[in-house]
Amino acid sequence: MIFTKLLNSLGLVRDGYASNLSVDLLESVKCRLLRTRQYFRALTKDDRNYLELCIKCKPKFKSPKLLLALTRILSKIVDYLKSFDMRMREIGKPIVMKISMVAYSWGNKDALKWKEDQAFTFYWGLHSRDWGLDRMSRSRRRQR
Repeated sequence: MIFTKLLNSLGLVRDGYASNLSVDLLESVKCRLLRTRQYFRALTKDDRNYLELCIKCKPKFKSPKLLLALTRILSKIVDYLKSFDMRMREIGKPIVMKISMVAYSWGNKDALKWKEDQAFTFYWGLHSRDWGLDRMSRSRRRQR
């Protein structure tokens, strides 16, 4: 159901099957991933093999199971092809939330506005990896 909605929102489903989903689209996606050096990072070995098999076999995209698998792979790819700014803001958002709440609890009334500051969020997203903040949050999740 969710994947059907995703395919519909991308405009790939027409008359019950993916008419706009073609081998050419899959080839261009693969080339873009290879060019941006994200092909091996974004996809697991199984996903890469499945994508390459679909490119080589050139199937008709009517099977719901095939569409489900390809949609899962394409949604992974969409996440990896987001712009650098968007990724840094996603990484920085939880850090800024914590920082602003701590500053507000210390009496800084303007700290609540920090959550909406895009540059501040980008800064913390960019530097979180340098300072090991992303590793700290991952290790805390594993301990729970």
